[in-house]
Amino acid sequence: MIPAPLLQSTDPASALGEPDPDGIYRIDETDSVLTLARSLYAADRLPVYGSIFANLQTAGRGQYGRAWESARGNLHAGVRLPLEGVYATRASAAATAALTAEALRSLGFPVLMKWPNDIICLSPNGPAKVGGILLEETDGLLTAGIGLNVNWSPEASALREGAALPPGRLVPAGSRNGSYELWRRILRHLREADPVRLTASWRALAQAHLLWLGSDVAVESAEGTLTEGRLIGLAPDGELLLETPSGEIVTIDRGSLIKAAPAPHAAAAAAAPRN
Repeated sequence: MIPAPLLQSTDPASALGEPDPDGIYRIDETDSVLTLARSLYAADRLPVYGSIFANLQTAGRGQYGRAWESARGNLHAGVRLPLEGVYATRASAAATAALTAEALRSLGFPVLMKWPNDIICLSPNGPAKVGGILLEETDGLLTAGIGLNVNWSPEASALREGAALPPGRLVPAGSRNGSYELWRRILRHLREADPVRLTASWRALAQAHLLWLGSDVAVESAEGTLTEGRLIGLAPDGELLLETPSGEIVTIDRGSLIKAAPAPHAAAAAAAPRN
């Protein structure tokens, strides 16, 4: 297959040629693939599962409006998702992260998803964040922006204060991997997943790939409040399910998930000998 020509442009849809046979608009550099997706949609040129791949994204954004630092050679892609099935629910972000993790694992990458939408690579040195997924819905358009550190990752010092995990990359230092081909494989996996059937199956898939399942964790709110407990799974709408030390089950719909020191739980407390 001959790939579509690379474009040297940061202009909107009018500067783009036609997508390749996989429905991917391939561009060398852009400020944001999600911004470009909106321009294509407005011009009626982005069908469902149509996508954009950029070798370099100069103004990527992540969860809560945070900047996403990357470099040429990493994966910067956006895809239009159908507003039906699981993608029409609040679980859309978690389902997309689970599918992405499943696709990467099928290719031999030892990854998990970190609630709600991060991709984590496991290594002998511990887990490291290698990617993130951001869903945006505007005027009937649902897009997923997916960024993966394939061949490069930032220095730990470049991360925000309090980041849960250090940065990492999918490919070991000194080796290279084709980000565009990797995106083709992930996109194929997304397309093959029926969004209606996923409504019933996404939780099992996500929990099979969920980082820290069964471990003691804490979730920090935007106001700095910590909720601690054991991660026991995901709720039907994509919220995190925690069992607190008192045995209460709480649901959390947003916040930063971090690993916590082990804490006693109700079951352990009940089994403890009494004086």
